[in-house]
Amino acid sequence: MIEDDVGIDFLTIRTMHLKVQMLGRGPAGTPCQSYNLPCLHLLSCLHQVLALVAVKGGQPIRMADDNTVSIAAIGTAARHHTSEGGTDIIVLSDEIYAEMTFGRERHVSIAEIDGMKERTIVVNGFSKAYAMTGWRLGYAAGPEPILKQMTKIHQFAIMCAPTTSQYAAVEALKHCDDEIESMVVQYDMRRRLLVDSLNQMGLSCFSPEGAFYVFPSIQSTGLTSAQFCEQLLYSQKVAVVPGDAFGESGEGFVRISYSYSVDHLLEALRRIQTFLDQRKG
Repeated sequence: MIEDDVGIDFLTIRTMHLKVQMLGRGPAGTPCQSYNLPCLHLLSCLHQVLALVAVKGGQPIRMADDNTVSIAAIGTAARHHTSEGGTDIIVLSDEIYAEMTFGRERHVSIAEIDGMKERTIVVNGFSKAYAMTGWRLGYAAGPEPILKQMTKIHQFAIMCAPTTSQYAAVEALKHCDDEIESMVVQYDMRRRLLVDSLNQMGLSCFSPEGAFYVFPSIQSTGLTSAQFCEQLLYSQKVAVVPGDAFGESGEGFVRISYSYSVDHLLEALRRIQTFLDQRKG
């Protein structure tokens, strides 16, 4: 059992919270109130945590502030907290969407912040940037003493990644970087299509800075996130994810993936508009 709580971004994939609870502890922190600064609320719980989990990008959203304001602030606060006699905080940074950044701002790892390399574990994989979801291959980088203990657990739980997946990953690393650039250009176009269309429908939606999801507000419909998703599914056969699936701060929002063809997205948007029109009528 761990003796300290773990600070987790309250707008993230729920399995992060459940894994901590399996260790007999609970996630610490306060609900995220601003989707422009999705990680800063973690600073409120530094006094009570052993580790922070910073999920940078895509679950369900990613903003440019992930790379600059909030990441730098968390790094600075973690260092100062430790130097002042507080908990020696370790940061687990999920950077699976690192290559999928739009605009001029490049991805920045918290491990790049001064003093954070020795207290950061970066996890990444091949499922997003290289579209290798089914190959189930990832990796971690961090301080050697911690990785040695992680390797012990991994060896007895999983043993090793399949050989075929490893060869596929080597091929991807050698020859597929140009494909990533092309894919990001396509995602960027689809992102702008969805953001513009949803805003025109009256579903307020900001423009994410990475990954391949948008997170529009559905509060104007008077429905909860779950009600909106269920009614849309049954009436128009369009599947979206309720925002509260990513934590209580996501209520009033839904997540829509744009990892589909433009034709599919246009049809989905047409059906969402029909659904909204029927509710008004």
